Amino acid sequence: AARGQEELALKLRDQMREEVAAEMADELGHELRREVAGRCQEAEERAREAEERAEEAELKAEEDYAVMAEEMEERVVAITLEAEERIKELAEANQRLEAQIQGRYM
Repeated sequence: AARGQEELALKLRDQMREEVAAEMADELGHELRREVAGRCQEAEERAREAEERAEEAELKAEEDYAVMAEEMEERVVAITLEAEERIKELAEANQRLEAQIQGRYM
């Protein structure tokens, strides 16, 4: 009878070990899932932040391009006006020279 009780005690001990191991494994599994979920959420937040920074950089680049294009257009207009003024001055100087030349030969 003592041997039967010893075997029963060993079986109960083994069963309790298995139950405790199963509970610990289950708890560890829950902890790991929570940790993985937290890390995934952090990664998603970092990805969203990176996407926002990329969008901001794209908008800034578009604004910078627009400003640069406007400045270039203003420079082109200024250069064109200056060139037109210079052409007008040269045309007037040319007319004066032609008048002087005609005056000498007439």
